[in-house]
Amino acid sequence: MICVKFDIGFLRTVAGNCRFILKSIGPEFSLYMTPVNVDYDSTEFQFTTPREYARELAKAIGRYATLGMAEDTNALNDGVLTDDAFDHLVR
Repeated sequence: MICVKFDIGFLRTVAGNCRFILKSIGPEFSLYMTPVNVDYDSTEFQFTTPREYARELAKAIGRYATLGMAEDTNALNDGVLTDDAFDHLVR
């Protein structure tokens, strides 16, 4: 997973995690990006109780998806991702 940061104004940022799959480089460049998941270390959004659990889990297993994979499943069903690309994302 790659961490991306967004400026939300008032000198604050929100971090999220996503993955990329290079689909092709030619004849047209095609890159798939998963939906952005709120970073486990977010101070703006609490999604575990207690708050520290998200950080402890990340230390144990690494960066992880926090929103699930509904959009990735849709990408597979809509033919945007191949079965192999989808399998790579869920590993």
